[in-house]
Amino acid sequence: LVALDGVPGDPERPRRTAVRFDAGDGALLAAEVDRDVGGARIGVGHWRYTARFAPLDDDAMRARGNHGAYGFVDTALGNVGDYVLRGFVRSGVAARRFNTFDRYAGTGLSATGSWRDRELAVGLAVAYARAGRVARALDPPRSKHETVVELTTRIAVLPWLAIQPDLQYVVNPGLDSAARDALAIGVRFEFLAGGSLRP
Repeated sequence: LVALDGVPGDPERPRRTAVRFDAGDGALLAAEVDRDVGGARIGVGHWRYTARFAPLDDDAMRARGNHGAYGFVDTALGNVGDYVLRGFVRSGVAARRFNTFDRYAGTGLSATGSWRDRELAVGLAVAYARAGRVARALDPPRSKHETVVELTTRIAVLPWLAIQPDLQYVVNPGLDSAARDALAIGVRFEFLAGGSLRP
């Protein structure tokens, strides 16, 4: 269970770190239950804002009901040589009256092991987010979905340094039907002081 400030930081100064509890901010409440079942982690969750929000199609009014739910399964799939395979499936829904995306689904596969005595992991995932009818009606000809395919790998190149290159291909970025698909490339560095990243 968690309760968070409904409007974190200071919207007037987005670069400033601030803790403010203004009237009307409300709270973001979330609850999740998960359990290990035969080696698989299965969970469901629900989130809700207590404050009133302006519906996407009516800035003049405020209403309650901005909430959503999700579920997931994360499980071991076996071994291929020295590599451990895991897979996951996730899905979620949100109130289309207040949120651009009202449906989400994602799945992925990872393999973790070692290569030349160095920890190595490879992952492939697909995420699909569907725009709700209210959002699509406001800005036609909006695309109905945004989909991201991601490929990443992580290797411990030194006992204290790991590098994780990441490649993402985005279909219908920003739900803009006129925009070309996008390719995003990134890299993450992990440093561990006084320890080892090797298996």
